Amino acid sequence: MAHQYRPDIDRAKGLAILLVVFGHLVAYGYPRGNAWYHTAKEVVYAFHMPFFMYLSGYVFSLTGKQTIKYSAYFGYLRERAIRLLVPFALFGILIVTGKYLSQFFLYVDDPPKNLLAGLGTLFVNTHNSPALSIWYVYVLFLYSVAMPLLWWLGLRWSSAVLLGAILFAVPASDFLYLDRAAKFFLFFALGGLVAAREDIEPWFHRFLPVWLLVFGATLVTEWTAMPAQARMLLCGIAAIPALHGLVQMEFFERDRVLRALGGYAFSIYLLNTIVIGLAKAGYLKLAPFEGLSATFAMALFFVAGVMVPIAIQRLTARVPLLAKGARSGEVRSTPPENCAMIKESRT
Repeated sequence: MAHQYRPDIDRAKGLAILLVVFGHLVAYGYPRGNAWYHTAKEVVYAFHMPFFMYLSGYVFSLTGKQTIKYSAYFGYLRERAIRLLVPFALFGILIVTGKYLSQFFLYVDDPPKNLLAGLGTLFVNTHNSPALSIWYVYVLFLYSVAMPLLWWLGLRWSSAVLLGAILFAVPASDFLYLDRAAKFFLFFALGGLVAAREDIEPWFHRFLPVWLLVFGATLVTEWTAMPAQARMLLCGIAAIPALHGLVQMEFFERDRVLRALGGYAFSIYLLNTIVIGLAKAGYLKLAPFEGLSATFAMALFFVAGVMVPIAIQRLTARVPLLAKGARSGEVRSTPPENCAMIKESRT
């Protein structure tokens, strides 16, 4: 379905994918002397994936995929599987197998102890999956499958928001990532609702200073005893008008960097943890991962995690999977001894 090009969505995607890469620089804990990263990561994790899901729901609604006809559903399902489920499975297998084999001669974050068990965690006991970083692709497939069905049953975006609020509060199993599907559906539905109604989005830009202040205030909850789930709800919702309104500012109208990154978001999402892992393994052969050395290393990992996937997509643009994924419309609006780690609980 044709739809109007929205450069602000590409800019928002670019901002969101930078936050995703930042959150993947260190799997658990933080390098000695870099406690700042743990705090910053906790703050980012309170809103970056809710905002990413909001953008996904926005584009899904904008393209009208939820209104697909009965007769076209199975063709649509096949297309969604090819563009989401196949990349998830292939990259999941690649990550798990690569981590298992690499651990015998390189430093690896969160390697599987057993290859078959590791592959099993792609779908069962997913909270412990070595490839957990790509969960979003599978959950987006679930939403893509479910929304047309719910639409035929009479559910509209406003009702989907209510359903999302219920699912957010209900504990769910991590089998087939159902816990994450339940937790993030609210934000996906909010994106669909904002895109479907013309009277909501103008308020983002009109009262942007207010939204930014509210968003900043919610981030302060990182230094309180508020439960992580409640913080995500507050920060995630507050991020929507603040960040979406921010990229609509006149200041960003000539921006090309975030807009370009938005176009490569799917490839960066799939590949950034692989690139960061390889870069980290190489760095640990040369220097200790602590203090200023680790700070410098994380800056290198960040650049590599963004730029290398872009280079790979450009090189494979005429071949296959990455090029297909980048055009698929998921969130697109257009056509070792020296590893001195401070261990923390899993985020």
